[in-house]
Amino acid sequence: MALQNFHFSDSFIKKFVELSEGLLSSELFENIVSQLETEAGKYFFNSSSEANLLRIISAIYDKSFFFRELPKLPHHGEIVVSIAASSNYLTDIVVRNPEYLYQIFDQEYLSREIKLEELEKEVSEGVRKFKSLNSRLTFLRQFKKRIILKIGTTDILHFDELLSTTRQLSFLAKVLNENLFEICYEDVLAKYNIAPPSNKYSLCSLGKLGGGELNYSSDVDLILFYDSNSQLESINKDFHEILSETVQLFSKSSTEITPNGYIYRTDFRLRPDGKYSPLCKALNDYIKYYETRGEDWERQMLIKLDFISGNRELYNKFISFVTPYVYHVSYSSSIKDKIKAMKIEVRSDSELIVRQLNHQYKIEEEHLQKLFMKIWNMLIGFGEVKFVHIPREENKEADKLVNECLDGEMGKKTLF
Repeated sequence: MALQNFHFSDSFIKKFVELSEGLLSSELFENIVSQLETEAGKYFFNSSSEANLLRIISAIYDKSFFFRELPKLPHHGEIVVSIAASSNYLTDIVVRNPEYLYQIFDQEYLSREIKLEELEKEVSEGVRKFKSLNSRLTFLRQFKKRIILKIGTTDILHFDELLSTTRQLSFLAKVLNENLFEICYEDVLAKYNIAPPSNKYSLCSLGKLGGGELNYSSDVDLILFYDSNSQLESINKDFHEILSETVQLFSKSSTEITPNGYIYRTDFRLRPDGKYSPLCKALNDYIKYYETRGEDWERQMLIKLDFISGNRELYNKFISFVTPYVYHVSYSSSIKDKIKAMKIEVRSDSELIVRQLNHQYKIEEEHLQKLFMKIWNMLIGFGEVKFVHIPREENKEADKLVNECLDGEMGKKTLF
């Protein structure tokens, strides 16, 4: 909700005076404060937002240049205020890497949609500039932060539609996980001083990443299989052991929290037999599992299967099995009947949202209208769906889970 006639707090003004001391005339100071207040008035700008804005300005290398250019380039103020008001996580990125700020000040760069092919080229070339695993991991973490800052800023400013945002987030995750797995595989092979064996593997995504609908806080669901196992006599290990060690290094490298953040939270538990089974198996073992013991939820899960890294021909073999397995005629009608018969009750402690979803209140904001329309479209085909308001004290467990999802990097709660 925007604040009309917004004014910064006295404590903010005092600290802003200290930051700009000796850099601004009184007239320019008043103009800049007024300009920033106008932008802040578009958001719910509280004390936390003020603290974020001060942190961003403090981190800027050349404050004198920034202040002088602000009246001539008002979108600079719009961007820093929007980030400060909307996301602790994006604020942290700017504070740690203020050089990224001038990238998103470039309106052409900010408005340009991220393409998968461009990401693949930039990350692949960037990774190869470094030799050690640690330096490569640092590059991937830094690259993620830079691109997330771009995606998040365009999202906050409503430059992109929701589908475009989730698609770009998915492209980023796909490319980073592809390169991360490959450098971990190379590192394991180098550890044992062996050349890549002739065995093939395929790393695939499931869930939101597989469906190209990743959001800012999503885990990455993955599954890994190989064509066949064989003994690598020179090191007294088999291919399965090499891949398992690669998965362990990959998971550790991806989830480890560092001063540069982490890459992604990865999850291999959707594999056949879950967390109690080996981290990877032969393709035929997975096919045998699905044919004999696969459940309906696993069929639905495999709808969002997508290729990440490794051998695409092996992935295509799996797809050739998965397609008739997922869309088998004997199951299609029964699943549709189950969906039509479902009775769903959605509970929320927001009375406003419940009344809007039940068509009792109008939805004035255009960007919210589009989101509500997507929700209503998703309900087509289901049976009875009710939206019910419940008191906040009865929704503590769900509220706790939401807050956990919204926890940003380094343990801070953020929008991302």
